Amino acid sequence: MILDDLFKSKALLHMGCGSCSGGHEELAAAERVLTKLRIPFDTREFDCGCSSFAQGDDNEIMKAVEEASGLLGTKKYVIVGCGRCFYLLKHYHKAPVRHISQVISERLVAMQISRAARGEVVYHDPCYLARYGKVIDEPREVLRALGYKVLEFGNNREDTDCCGDYTPFPALRLRMAGMRLEGSPKKKALITAACPTCTTNFEDFNKTSDKKFNIKSFLQLVDSALG
Repeated sequence: MILDDLFKSKALLHMGCGSCSGGHEELAAAERVLTKLRIPFDTREFDCGCSSFAQGDDNEIMKAVEEASGLLGTKKYVIVGCGRCFYLLKHYHKAPVRHISQVISERLVAMQISRAARGEVVYHDPCYLARYGKVIDEPREVLRALGYKVLEFGNNREDTDCCGDYTPFPALRLRMAGMRLEGSPKKKALITAACPTCTTNFEDFNKTSDKKFNIKSFLQLVDSALG
């Protein structure tokens, strides 16, 4: 059980590196959720090499691995929010890492927490989280436990479409976000993703387009449902 180890010592919460973390609001939501679920944690900022990975700079990635080794070596587990950071911590750092949706899912079961029906939500699978991290069912389990009926994009799970954020071309990034949002089974439905990068890119599309979609981060949904 993940939580058996988490309760032996504080886990390290790492929402992401820089822009992929979702900012202070996302970190605050994560801290509130973990506190409500009585999961002990510490918060420390560090670079896992995410931006260097995006640039294909293996030397800088390994420098980040070396620099973070002292910190990561003191923790039983790292709880991470960003899908790409999750991938790097697992495969490059070889750290005992869990995505925050996995931890929340297990804790909801352990505490026997469930909520009355809250409506529908369309779930978007983040690329790195679903394809490479194989974290697919846990976010859906969390949403259902908290009262949401989960709706699906046509391309989902391991076959998900990219939100577009990782392309280096701003115009293409927003175009891909719009294409993904247009694929929602219900145009006015609430849309969420268990990765702050996807959420931010969808929100950026809303800011630049006449078409508006109802976007809310996964952790903000969880935080609101827990009360």
